[in-house]
Formats: sequence, C-alpha cells, structure tokens
Amino acid sequence: EHASPVKQTPSGHLVVHCARCPCTPLFTNTAILGRHSDKTTREVHKAFIIKTRGVDKCVSEPSVALLGKEILFLERVWGGRK
Repeated sequence: EHASPVKQTPSGHLVVHCARCPCTPLFTNTAILGRHSDKTTREVHKAFIIKTRGVDKCVSEPSVALLGKEILFLERVWGGRK
C-alpha cells in the first residue's frame, strides 16, 4: 500500500520526503495505524498520531491542529497512543 506510490509519479508526502531525504522507507516495519471512511475522522486521527508519536516518527504533517484538551480526550477515547 505504501511502496507503490514511491515508485510512481511524485505526489504525496512520502514520495516528496523520499526524494529529499537520503533515508529509505522500511515498508516491512510499517503498519497502517487507522482506516476511516470519513475524511474529518481521518484528518483528526492523523493529527493525533503525529502529535502523540512525534514528528520525527512521521513523514507527513497534520492537516488539522489539535488542542491539548482534545489530545487528552482522544487519548481516553482511542486508548492512549494509537
């Protein structure tokens, strides 16, 4: 799911990151952290993951900003650091 975009046309955060950085993606160590049919839920989940895991562990930037109280709420709802 992640490997094919890197080899195709350059679009998306992973492809751009790989073009600029000498690092190599480790797809065998990659996990899908969530799937959501609703765009807003996907964006909130992505922002939550980036915020709680740290930007050094993520290739992308969040599309939305979450406040501290929202992070605390989501940690309770999603069971901590998902």
